[in-house]
Amino acid sequence: MMRSYFGVTGFMSQSEMVALNELLSRKIGETTIREKIKSLNKKVMIGVLVNKNTLMGFLPSNPSRYPLIEDAKSIFISDDLFLNAVHYNSDDWRMLSQQLCKIAETFENLNAIQLNLAWPDSEHIIRFRDQFPNIEIILQVGSSAFYEVGNSPRSLYARLEEYSKCINHVLFDMSGGGGKLIDVNNELIKIVVDLHAKFPQMSIGIAGGLCSSALLGEQYQTKEPDGTTKSQVGDGINRLTECLSSSESDLSRLSLDAEAKLRIDDALYLPEVIKYLIASIATFS
Repeated sequence: MMRSYFGVTGFMSQSEMVALNELLSRKIGETTIREKIKSLNKKVMIGVLVNKNTLMGFLPSNPSRYPLIEDAKSIFISDDLFLNAVHYNSDDWRMLSQQLCKIAETFENLNAIQLNLAWPDSEHIIRFRDQFPNIEIILQVGSSAFYEVGNSPRSLYARLEEYSKCINHVLFDMSGGGGKLIDVNNELIKIVVDLHAKFPQMSIGIAGGLCSSALLGEQYQTKEPDGTTKSQVGDGINRLTECLSSSESDLSRLSLDAEAKLRIDDALYLPEVIKYLIASIATFS
């Protein structure tokens, strides 16, 4: 089984990753952040956003989150703690296997590709895995993908069966990178528990508005679509982890991913990244 992870998405330069690597040597208690994460059998997923246009060398339409390909290809550093992942989206799936191969050939120290696509053709993924079997695949299930299966958990399970032999991780993210706090309701908890049972070879991940405050159950501000702000209190994902712990599910197979709430002025803010990782450790400890 693949190691699950605490994800940080939105890296723009190798210097950010090097700086994070140094911060992970900070002590928490008798050990370091790095060693504590390893003791939980987790990795730190380092996410870099790429789309079809930036992959082809064009200027990004959102330069604060999508780096130039010349900068992006050398962001990752080799370290067993990290799951170095390109988060890829494209409006042209006809050449998806070729696009994935180009990513694998372009990026140094690449470990994984996350597909931010609603139900891409599994045959393309299989063709890619035949050529690059050591690169893990994370399939994102967002709001559009869930809508396509009628917002039905049973239909979701059947659809995921098509991918069971060619993906390693499933990530639920209804926020689409917008920072909307995930609703850890009874339906989501049941889906995660069911997926743990149905797909024991995969890690199951959740995302959406995660940060240290959301994980620790503290009050924090969120921005609404109309530009207004409101106070929210995260529940620390505690209901989910408690349910997994009390069931036959393996809590170590649960992954987290965070993006929008780890940024200030739409730039990755490493002090908040460290706070989020420490809060993740506390949640899983």
